Amino acid sequence: GAAAKPGRGVRSVAGQLGRICYFHTSYFCLPTQPCVMDNKFFAGPYGDNRLDFVEEFIHFEPLVNRSQHYKWLINQHAHSGLFQIFVLEQGGGTVLSQEKRLPFAAPGYIVVPANVVHGFEYQPDTRGTVITLSDFKLEHLTRTHPDVITSLTRVYVGHATAEYFADQAVYQLLQDCLQEYADNGFGHGLAIQYLIGLVLVHVGRLLRTASPEQREPGDKSSQRYFRSFTNLIRRQYSVTKTVENYAKDLKLSTGHLNRICKQVCGKTSKDVILDYLTEQIKIDLQHTPENIS
Repeated sequence: GAAAKPGRGVRSVAGQLGRICYFHTSYFCLPTQPCVMDNKFFAGPYGDNRLDFVEEFIHFEPLVNRSQHYKWLINQHAHSGLFQIFVLEQGGGTVLSQEKRLPFAAPGYIVVPANVVHGFEYQPDTRGTVITLSDFKLEHLTRTHPDVITSLTRVYVGHATAEYFADQAVYQLLQDCLQEYADNGFGHGLAIQYLIGLVLVHVGRLLRTASPEQREPGDKSSQRYFRSFTNLIRRQYSVTKTVENYAKDLKLSTGHLNRICKQVCGKTSKDVILDYLTEQIKIDLQHTPENIS
């Protein structure tokens, strides 16, 4: 059937974001003609391996920017270390996740955790905003409650209609987040982090009771081992511990752990360790008051 119309206040927020996001997305040079992507994993949005964050944490981009360029078909792929939320204001389509197809329609939202394979078939009139978050920074922000992030290992499709009250609440939080970004008022960075934190908590709760058709199948064993691996890295924060040490803790061979990392995020286990340590050092330096000479 026809997609639902945008909810109250959505058009004004979308219009402001369209103007503001243009500046931030102008850094990306999309190819003149759409092409088939050989790389399954991207360190940035689809087709890019770089991303400029706002507040070193979050990035906003109008959904139409890439979806229209790629003729409304986004091949299955994953983002290394990036967590995405698609806020849908108009149109609809289908989420592609391995062998599963999850329909969606506006108003609503789609949550795609880091390193989870996904793709999209959009209706040509689909509009909305893609919110991309640093997985490393999310883990740092939720370090006192790490289970909030570790529980988010599947795609979730939220329907912000009258019969889905909980999804409506999340959708409103996302609209508030977009409005904070558009307004750029005093303390907007802190406000956005607070709102995103609430979104993650609500979606984590919804995933615990989600129906089978709302869940991304995935290789649960590989995802579980990968999260256990990254949790060990985060908790122990050691610059001397080797891949062999972590594999032993997980009761895996180093080759098996490496294959899991390549499957889940497209990187070697050594690169996963180095990426985390590098990001953690950056965060520590940002919060160090002393001058470094």
